[in-house]
Amino acid sequence: MSSLGPGGAERVMVRVAGLLAKSGFDVSILPVLNADASVAPDIHPEVRIDHFEGEHYFSILRPFKKVFLEKKFWLFFNAFFLSIKNVFKVFCPLISYIKKNSPDLILTAHYNSPVIFAARLAKTRTKVVVTEHILLSSHFARFPWAVRKFYSCSCRFFYPRADKIIGVSQSVIKDLQETGYAPPEKLACIYNPVAAPYIEEMAAVSPAHPWLPSTIERPVFVATGQLNQQKDYPTLLKALALLRRRADARLVVLGRGALLQELQSLSKDLAIEDSIDWLGFVPNPFAYMKNSGFLVLSSTFEGLPTVIIEALALGISVAATDSLGGIREILGDGEYGRLVPVGDYEALANAMYENLRKPFDKKFLQARANLFSEENARSRYESLIKDLLA
Repeated sequence: MSSLGPGGAERVMVRVAGLLAKSGFDVSILPVLNADASVAPDIHPEVRIDHFEGEHYFSILRPFKKVFLEKKFWLFFNAFFLSIKNVFKVFCPLISYIKKNSPDLILTAHYNSPVIFAARLAKTRTKVVVTEHILLSSHFARFPWAVRKFYSCSCRFFYPRADKIIGVSQSVIKDLQETGYAPPEKLACIYNPVAAPYIEEMAAVSPAHPWLPSTIERPVFVATGQLNQQKDYPTLLKALALLRRRADARLVVLGRGALLQELQSLSKDLAIEDSIDWLGFVPNPFAYMKNSGFLVLSSTFEGLPTVIIEALALGISVAATDSLGGIREILGDGEYGRLVPVGDYEALANAMYENLRKPFDKKFLQARANLFSEENARSRYESLIKDLLA
């Protein structure tokens, strides 16, 4: 893993590690960056955390930042030599780790191409299974041309050399095929292990927040996710401003990111700053979700958004954008939640209002969440690993 940060993929990988450990596998987690340990408390006691002293693969491209973004082209050759130096800092420790420990299998997320490359150079019998949690085509489209080409070429070259590639949704699988990043015979879809008893247990805690629990007179929506462009919070803020003309609704945002000040400024412009609470990273988001009763997601694209499945497991009504990725897949084409076009704040405001007027039946939603249970995921992962190691 690239880190133990607060992202959805990190939480899923920690959960998968715990499930495999309970099934009898000897499991270690290898985070490349140790600066953030937000999900460390969730690691199963039988799972080890190994230490990795190498650089993140971002360091290979970082020297070119001034060259291309700041247009200081005279620094190109200096950046090139720094980049080559960082290649060794990235791969040598990783290769040494694989040679020393000779794991039977490496399950990787966010660090896929480097792990495939390092495993081949280590010349062990280690199998490499890539897990892809996002639509790469949409993810890469946000980068400058040179960076986009670098990552795209890297995937096209290395992904076919993995032993297996897991997509967390059928949308991710389709994207990997259409982009040419992975041959069909290497692909497998395994839904994230989300629905589990611990969600209800953690949700039973009462959050110390003056707005909660939500009431009919003063309903509270919860949005969770990093404050970045992908999550498209501006559309959500505009939807809230429109919704407040019809209901005294409020919004609690669980997540942190570089766009916080920009979004807070927008909320002031929309005159809704007193109706939003930016809480940052929260270790127990389920308590806030359960006590609000409503989840809203405004993403421009997703892989398989864990938070929507968690909401269904709690019986919470969802309003979400019908973006590229697994949202429609989870919500059954809109049967289990209200879908609206990406960027359409008026439609999102209407969907939020409809959830207030006519929320979905709790048991109906929880039955849908069982499709994404821990047991289903554990069984699929265990079967795949045993087949690869047979």
